[in-house]
Amino acid sequence: MRIGVLLTGASLALLATPVLAQQTGDKGTIVVEGQKPEKKICKDVDPPTGSRVGGDRICLTEAEWRRGEEEAQRAMQHEEMRYRANRAAIENESSVRAALRGNRARRPRR
Repeated sequence: MRIGVLLTGASLALLATPVLAQQTGDKGTIVVEGQKPEKKICKDVDPPTGSRVGGDRICLTEAEWRRGEEEAQRAMQHEEMRYRANRAAIENESSVRAALRGNRARRPRR
């Protein structure tokens, strides 16, 4: 009995969704009743280095641009942490090797 009620409620929710959101003529912009559609911001993107084909133009909403910038920032921070960890490991390894070389030099020969 409970499953029937849950399924009925879920199907009613799915049927009501198209009434709340309408798609406009602008490629993929969804407008919820009572809200203005978000304005698209277009930016020209440089072509990849060495490419003979021209750049591209990307149009996204302000929220999408912000999300992309935040992801790029997180990726840069992650790479910086990896670089620092690798550098610390290399420096630690070289200091251990130097210490071992120093110990060998100081050992008395028998």
